[in-house]
Amino acid sequence: MDLALILARGMAPDPLAEAREESAEHAQAVPAAAYHLLKASAEKRYTLGIGYAAGRPDVAPGKDAHLDFVGADALERAAWEFLQKGGEVGLHHEDGNTGRGQVVESYVYRGPNWPQAGGFTVQSGDWLLGIIWDDDAWAEIKKGRVKGYSLQGRAVRRRPSPAAVAALRR
Repeated sequence: MDLALILARGMAPDPLAEAREESAEHAQAVPAAAYHLLKASAEKRYTLGIGYAAGRPDVAPGKDAHLDFVGADALERAAWEFLQKGGEVGLHHEDGNTGRGQVVESYVYRGPNWPQAGGFTVQSGDWLLGIIWDDDAWAEIKKGRVKGYSLQGRAVRRRPSPAAVAALRR
C-alpha cells in the first residue's frame, strides 16, 4: 500500500493560502472539513492530516462508484502495515511517483474529540499522518493542486451489517 495525494477539483478555498501570505515560520491551522489537512508549515514543507477517518464513509464515490468506510480496528492494522511496508508517498495515484514525501508521523489518534475549523472533528481511531514534502511536491501543494491525502491499497470489500452502517460518523 502506498499513500498518494488527491488532485482536488471544485473544492473550497485553498487551506494553505494563509501559510503563503504569512511568515514561513508560522504553522497554520488548516480548515479540515474540506481537506482533512489539520496543520501546515511552509518553512518545514510539512503537513499533518487525516490519512483515513475511522467509521466515516468516503465523501464521494470512488472510481469504482462505491462509498467505502473502515472500522477502527481494521484501520489500525492498515496503518501499522503501511509503515511496515515502507510507507511510501507519491502524488495523484501515478505509478512510479513515490518518494515525493517522507512520513515523519503516523499514528492512530486516541485522544478526546479534537474539533477543527469548518465543523470537522478528529475522533479517536482516526489515522493521522505527518509528511515532509520534496520541493516539487510542496510547490504543488502551495499552488492548491494538492489538498488532501488519499490512500491507495487493497482491501476486501464486504456488505456491512446494519449495525455497522448505523454506527457510521457523518
